[in-house]
Amino acid sequence: MKPSKKDIESRASELEEITKVLSNGRLDERHYYRLSTTGKLFIAGVAAWLIGQKTRLKIKGSREEIERLATAMVASKKFQHELGRDGATAQSVIQKLGLKNATAKDFEQMTGIPWPM
Repeated sequence: MKPSKKDIESRASELEEITKVLSNGRLDERHYYRLSTTGKLFIAGVAAWLIGQKTRLKIKGSREEIERLATAMVASKKFQHELGRDGATAQSVIQKLGLKNATAKDFEQMTGIPWPM
């Protein structure tokens, strides 16, 4: 079934709103170029996990550090899933983005490392 013009315009409006929200975030890639090899492997492992690939990440840290890392990873995965979900609305994507940003901030406050995803 072909979507109506109204459906297309509504979806375009939602995507425009999402784009505005996403463009307000800052990704300073220069920070990641300075990472050690271990740091780069960690980011690659998290990215692989986010797209559903199996990884062999072994994480060491305090219980609180591990919990914040896990929370940030799950929030990032939920956001990525929502972006690609049929029927996702601007509101649902923005909600998942807000959760991802909050957990990323917690992670960064504890570790001093900006959340890369």
